[in-house]
Amino acid sequence: MPNRKDTSKRAGTAAGKGESKNHSPASAPAFSPAVQELRALLRRVPDGFQATLHSLAVRPAEERERCLSEMARGLGREILPLFRAAALSPDRELARSAIGVLPVFGTRAAGELLLEVMKAGPDPERTQWLLDSARAFQARGVNIVLADDKPRDARPRLVIREASVSSPDGVGSRSVAVHLQDGYGVWHAIFVMWNDRVGVKDGFRRPFSRRDWEARLTTRETRGLQHHRCPVDYSRWLVHQCRSRNETSGFPLGESLVEWDHYIGPPPAGYVPPDPVQELGLTDPVVLEEALAAGLSLFERPDLAGWFLEAADCVPWMREYHTLTSRMGGDSQAATISRHSEIATEAAAVLIGHADCPLIQARMEEMARILIWEREPEAGRRCAAIGAALASGRTPADIPFLRHMVARTLLVCYQMLLQGEDPDRTRYRPMRRYQIV
Repeated sequence: MPNRKDTSKRAGTAAGKGESKNHSPASAPAFSPAVQELRALLRRVPDGFQATLHSLAVRPAEERERCLSEMARGLGREILPLFRAAALSPDRELARSAIGVLPVFGTRAAGELLLEVMKAGPDPERTQWLLDSARAFQARGVNIVLADDKPRDARPRLVIREASVSSPDGVGSRSVAVHLQDGYGVWHAIFVMWNDRVGVKDGFRRPFSRRDWEARLTTRETRGLQHHRCPVDYSRWLVHQCRSRNETSGFPLGESLVEWDHYIGPPPAGYVPPDPVQELGLTDPVVLEEALAAGLSLFERPDLAGWFLEAADCVPWMREYHTLTSRMGGDSQAATISRHSEIATEAAAVLIGHADCPLIQARMEEMARILIWEREPEAGRRCAAIGAALASGRTPADIPFLRHMVARTLLVCYQMLLQGEDPDRTRYRPMRRYQIV
């Protein structure tokens, strides 16, 4: 039909000239509800890629091929990684559909996927599908010659473009990501999730468009964490540091860093991350004390508002805390507030032990570096001051930010008990988010 032909031509032209053209609001194609559902599924991290393949596989062949054709015309090279995985899939019906729809792209980049599938291993039936698809490419002016060859590493050649790191959360979880691009302009990302107590917990590579990368840097997660650009060597250094914790914690590393090691590798010999204490002038004791005193304002930041200790660990103080809180008001209010502060100081001395101080110090140093790169030196100075105070041996109870973090956790524990919740059920949940009501 004429309309379909014109739409295909426009989509192909946009994909050929660059991703930004294809994504402009004026030229963005209107997708069917089924394809919108698949695109939303594909954006899900970390399982969206495999979930999308499964969703395609379970659909009837006619619907599956209609969705694949629509994505090929509307998304161009951005969706090629999904077609590649589908064509190599052990699900034969999914593979057949993907191979059959590939000629819709009408590009050499799409045609060369046929060569990858051919070289993945002998399969007479799949070879026939490939030959049929190659003839369809030829009819579109793209000559693809299929020939037998030895199996090769199917991983694409990728060029590193930039890196990002998330701000650490209150229990030491964060993520590192590196954005890469292949020779056809298709974007990929390698993610590493880790926690400073156990080490690397997961790592993988997946297609990740430029648009999704930018959205990730400008949109906060549900935990309030923000992702920030950082030097690539710094991301290498972080992963190198955290993988060593797997050896001491015993948490299995498995194949989490196979893709990272292949494409990113270790930091350069002798690499040392920036020292925020030096960069922000905290060697001056007066500046250090001023920054510590202003540390409570850090809780106003979304990426630090979620910092708490374990609410369940505060239960031993709840009997007196409840008695004091029920007496709030009247002539005794000042004394009650003072005793609340004393309880927070006592709890800080117990709850933040010697083993916790180096972890909190490292988290604050990471936040300080991030804030330097984000050109927020005042907030960075306050974070770096907390790290410097811990490094000098100052007790957590003497640091206003940490003492207030304990006070906030005591209040959360109290409110949970009032509402009939068991604080122990939230113990060490990386995705948890306490709220003060």
